Amino acid sequence: MIERRGPGDGPRPLRIGVERVMRHLQAPPTDVIQSIFADWSGLVGEVIGLHSRPVDVTDGTLVIEVDDPAWASELGWLSEDLLARIRESLDTNEINEIRVKIRR
Repeated sequence: MIERRGPGDGPRPLRIGVERVMRHLQAPPTDVIQSIFADWSGLVGEVIGLHSRPVDVTDGTLVIEVDDPAWASELGWLSEDLLARIRESLDTNEINEIRVKIRR
């Protein structure tokens, strides 16, 4: 449905358009993505945060980049715990899987 707006209605906040595109792409809401990227160490802990960073969220999969193969293994083992922490902290079920890749 197209919403008709009059000349005096003014511009819409950019966030509304971005949220609409995100829903269409079946992506998590922008506030969830922003929280993951902005507070990564707070979500996963300082030590893990020093060796990893989120790089992408697509189709419910959070891609995490690590600085060493040992951390890739560690985060693979911890993925279910990390998912639970993220879901609980952000009160969302939008993230369903974690994929880890090694930074080159």
